[in-house]
Amino acid sequence: MGSLTIKIFDNLYEQLVATKKLSDNLILGFFSFFGPFFINVLNLYNEENIKKLITPSGRYIMRVEEKEKGRHHNCFVKSNHCDCPSFAFNFIEFDKQIWCKHLIAAKIALATGQFSIKAISDYEYSEVFQHTFIK
Repeated sequence: MGSLTIKIFDNLYEQLVATKKLSDNLILGFFSFFGPFFINVLNLYNEENIKKLITPSGRYIMRVEEKEKGRHHNCFVKSNHCDCPSFAFNFIEFDKQIWCKHLIAAKIALATGQFSIKAISDYEYSEVFQHTFIK
């Protein structure tokens, strides 16, 4: 995906951050940008499946749960990375889409504050980090 794609997303995301509300206009804007794929993002976001795992030192991971599938995915929002296979396949390998549904839902939840918080240790953070980036 090119830099223009990132700029379009950033424009929508900046509006979301400014208002802290996923308004109908922003939903329409994101849908126009992502197409039907955005429905999957909305489902994750609306089902309140997102947790912010935060360490005493302030580092965090956004965990997106897919309860119907009995699994979760860890998103490192600042580095735009998710540990799901779709991210690896569609974004890293083939540059087919900007990000996976988990990372986009995590970004939206972070901007709107719609997530639960779970404290984790710095050691737990490093374990997740290693599992995600050093497989």
